[in-house]
Amino acid sequence: MSRIVDTDSVPIERQDWIIDVSQVREPAQRPECCIYRVPKKLRKVNKDAYTPKLISIGPLHHRRKELRDMENLKVRYFKLYCNRALKGEEDGASIPKEKEVQLQKCIAKIVEDNSEKIRHCYAERPRLDHKEFVSMVLVDATFIIELFLRTFGDAEDLRNDYILSKSWLTEGIKQDLILLENQLPFFILEKIHEAFSMPVQRKQTDFLTLACGYLNIRAIDDQEKSTKELKEVKHLTDLLRYLLILSLKRNVACGGGDHPKIPKNTSNNPDKAGLNEASPSSNLRNSASKKPDEASQNADPSTFYNLPSASNLDGAGVEFQMVKGGLFDIEFKKSMCMEWIPCLTCSWLLTCLPCLKCTYLKSMEPCLEVPTFLVNNSTETIFRNLMALEQCHYPIEDTYICAYILLLDHLIDTEKDVDLLVRKKIILNHLGSNDAVATIINRLCEEIGDVSPYYSDLSEKLIKHYENFWNHAMATLKSAYFANIWTGTATVVGLIVLGFTLWGFIRPYVSHERGGGD
Repeated sequence: MSRIVDTDSVPIERQDWIIDVSQVREPAQRPECCIYRVPKKLRKVNKDAYTPKLISIGPLHHRRKELRDMENLKVRYFKLYCNRALKGEEDGASIPKEKEVQLQKCIAKIVEDNSEKIRHCYAERPRLDHKEFVSMVLVDATFIIELFLRTFGDAEDLRNDYILSKSWLTEGIKQDLILLENQLPFFILEKIHEAFSMPVQRKQTDFLTLACGYLNIRAIDDQEKSTKELKEVKHLTDLLRYLLILSLKRNVACGGGDHPKIPKNTSNNPDKAGLNEASPSSNLRNSASKKPDEASQNADPSTFYNLPSASNLDGAGVEFQMVKGGLFDIEFKKSMCMEWIPCLTCSWLLTCLPCLKCTYLKSMEPCLEVPTFLVNNSTETIFRNLMALEQCHYPIEDTYICAYILLLDHLIDTEKDVDLLVRKKIILNHLGSNDAVATIINRLCEEIGDVSPYYSDLSEKLIKHYENFWNHAMATLKSAYFANIWTGTATVVGLIVLGFTLWGFIRPYVSHERGGGD
């Protein structure tokens, strides 16, 4: 039981040691908290990847001198948005100034009514007074909505638009809009759009559909829109993460396949892990056979960190194959008979004679199926921010993007590994240099903490295959004597000649033995 200390009884020289607990307040992290300043240890690896270059959204980079030039453009888009809404009411007539001011006040009222909830979405309390904060959210929110609407507008709008008519500006702003520190809460964008954009659009398009189209990852169907998890997307960075995680094969989403489920998300409060709202990724949790933690339950998590590189696996006879799918469509296929008798592999025959390829023979070949991964100038920025979001907001078991990048990091050690994956069309290299790709992938995991054990089971299977002597022996046989149809033919002819030579050598002895017996 705690005891209250009477400070009058404490000697004067010790009273300055006493801490007034009432003045020491821990920063309360609300359930709505979802927008973070990137931790210093992550930022120091590549500061530019987390910092907006052209435009600031939200309070964390508000007033930055380098971004002030775009403030006038945001205000212009705010006025364009108001004109869009008023044109629907006035049906093409000239818009009175009073109506424009009234509309601006109506939009500001929505922001003002939700200002405290918006503030609670930031881990770092915004240092703006009430009026400036409301004004900032108002301009930033309408800029984003108007940009999305104009992106899917008429061709004439695209040609005349200051941003969309310039590809460098379009891509630069799109990249800034997915930065973790450069976000507005998704709910306020939806509220404004539903109140003022929806009634005047030619096609009734909700904001979620506009955002998905702008990010250009995948379309969201009506069934997915109705899910609770998608409705609780926090901001654009979180939506991008959700779309990448959701990009699984359709048959998995419909309940087929043997891919593990994605488990229910937990709160960003680690003390209440598993007790709060579901993550956007959890809408598939009832659509597959088992959860990732169950799939990896019997696997040693440390095996994930001992995974051989792609070139080493290739040296052990693993065939890499590109497949269409998402982050979770990575699968190692190996027939049971190959587990017992590795020398039965038909990879040498398929290499020499591709015309013999058929389902049965290919099933005899150990194969690692991996979806395509595009590497361009934006890749590092995009994935660093997605990984930072997972490190700040999601529990370890839900850090799927981090686990995926860590898997790539283990597969890619050097330029040689990238060469192999580029040849197999698993990596699409838009940088030009394979060495640059290896550098980017290896740097992405710097200062990243523990990640989801999702791929531990896969890693254990690959390590088991790699450590088998016969797999290396058969792979060496294939590369040395059956690399292509010419070396394979020469090998077969050589074996035939050797056979005839041996038969010619032993035939007299066999004949002599038979003659002596007679």
